[in-house]
Amino acid sequence: SLTGVSFRNRVGDFLDWGLLAGNGDIWSGELNIQDSEIINRVPNYRRQHRVIGADMDWLMGQFKIGASYLQSRENHPNPLSGIVSDTSLVIHRINGIRFEYLRDYFDIYAEYADKRTFDFNPDSVRSIFAGGGQGFFGNLNIYLGAWALSVDYKKYAFNISNPHTYSSITNYSGTIGYQRPPTAIREHSSRLLGRITHQVNFEDEVGYQLELSGPIFRNNLLVLNYTHSSNNVVWSQIKPVGDIFWKWIKSNKTAFLPFSEKFAQPFNEFYSEMEGYLLNGKLHYRLAMANSSAVLDISSNQVIDSTVILSSYEEQNATTFPLEIDYKLSKRMGIVIKYEYQRLSKHIKMVNAIIGQDTSFSRFPTKFQYNTFFTLGLSYSPRWSMALLIDASSVLEYGVNQQTDNSNSLEKLVSKIIDLENRWIALELRWNITNSHSLTLTYGSQQGGILCSNGVCRQIDSFEDGFKFELTSLF
Repeated sequence: SLTGVSFRNRVGDFLDWGLLAGNGDIWSGELNIQDSEIINRVPNYRRQHRVIGADMDWLMGQFKIGASYLQSRENHPNPLSGIVSDTSLVIHRINGIRFEYLRDYFDIYAEYADKRTFDFNPDSVRSIFAGGGQGFFGNLNIYLGAWALSVDYKKYAFNISNPHTYSSITNYSGTIGYQRPPTAIREHSSRLLGRITHQVNFEDEVGYQLELSGPIFRNNLLVLNYTHSSNNVVWSQIKPVGDIFWKWIKSNKTAFLPFSEKFAQPFNEFYSEMEGYLLNGKLHYRLAMANSSAVLDISSNQVIDSTVILSSYEEQNATTFPLEIDYKLSKRMGIVIKYEYQRLSKHIKMVNAIIGQDTSFSRFPTKFQYNTFFTLGLSYSPRWSMALLIDASSVLEYGVNQQTDNSNSLEKLVSKIIDLENRWIALELRWNITNSHSLTLTYGSQQGGILCSNGVCRQIDSFEDGFKFELTSLF
């Protein structure tokens, strides 16, 4: 976040403009030369920003044209060795233009941003170009009666770098921490889908999203969504003459649409959902299905004379079925039941053309991991709600989220009717202070893993006996 001042002014019905200035500290957990590991929950890397910006919108009937300028002077720490560290003065400049056109049956929006980064030497008062890139996002909505078709397109090329050597510490010409382009993927409320949500690469990603929604019966809505994305380039390895190391290179292909090749790290998801009301509006349901596949990592793709001799990558595939039922007991009381089922596979695919080997190694002791998530809740609108949460997996991933033999008081209470192996049980209490602020207290156990929100993912630690306290505020 930024702390400072902001000013906006509207001139008649045709011009809206504004200025801002402020400071921001961005903390993150980074693995650098001085550290052998990252301690969870403890940020160890600080970037200081001094920001100024200007923005304008020209309103011309149903047209809107906008332009923006933002400059950030960053104090960027640069670890030079295990003992010595230095700080560089880096200047980021982002110029953006956007366009919006609204009609009764469709609307369209497009935005382009150009980013340049410079190293600044105060002694010589000179700036040296350090890198930069561009980003584009477009959205088209078409309205056909009660039906709507939405199309999103993104092409982010702020920093196309080898994913195996990229570091935001040494390569700082990419996106800034508060620079949040649209994700152009569907964000899920499902617990199991949230764990495998695609982590958007704002530095290097091209993709699109299509969504069709509309009523099929009275009080019933159908949603169909398809998402496809990948890197802007396909990566491969060559070994220069006289060199003993393989060097990563990018293809010369221009990616207007996302690739399907494994070494561009593609992501695909098809999502369908039905929701509606039954029993004279007393029962609300949501039933969904999602099929997704993603290449999580590429390890090698060695090429000699246009022939792949050795390749290795990690792929994830999942089929998920979320179900949610809300039943109104009275004007304010209601019961909530959620059940989610998921079949997940993670495997490392290795191909060695020299010896004719084609193998696949599962990340689980079995071919598939079967996950379920169950919630039974009671709510009193609009003040409070309580819920029992049961999270379960058939097997655990090797070396990840290994459960201990400890159990909490809640699990001991239900152990006579529920098998506790590979299960995490918790009780959640929520109090809505106002319409914009709520408190949540959770007691029990929690399965660790990836938690994604708005395209940003982070690793959450598991615990067997603990409390979790959350304060949520909407502004």
